[in-house]
Amino acid sequence: MKINEWFSKLSPNVFTGYVLGTATYVGLAVVCCYCGMDVWLNYALLFFGSLVGWVAGILATPDDPDQKRMFTAYAKAISLFVSGFIVAKVDRLFESATADGALPGPIVVGQLVIFGSAVLLGALFTFIGRKYAGHAPAKDETK
Repeated sequence: MKINEWFSKLSPNVFTGYVLGTATYVGLAVVCCYCGMDVWLNYALLFFGSLVGWVAGILATPDDPDQKRMFTAYAKAISLFVSGFIVAKVDRLFESATADGALPGPIVVGQLVIFGSAVLLGALFTFIGRKYAGHAPAKDETK
């Protein structure tokens, strides 16, 4: 499918969503320049969050029953990893960051917002693209 055919099949709502999402990514890229001294870290968080969201969006929108079965197994493994290993590490990081009784500073909060926003945008772009702007189902898929 050529790119102009793909754009012509987009509904105005999906197209508007992509435009607003792109504007939000540009806004986040600008915020990365002003959130602390480590601009490279902010961009790394933006890109890593986007990749995490991309994977989440793919896992949320399987194309066929085989993918749905595989993605369910992947989601279980990922949730087991997140609930065990990562949550334990986050608790340690939070304890060390607040050891002096201080709350995380605005730079840390800004970086968390950059990462979280990138995850959500990556997931939305992928989910909408696969669910509403993707390929048309074959005749045997519609039954």
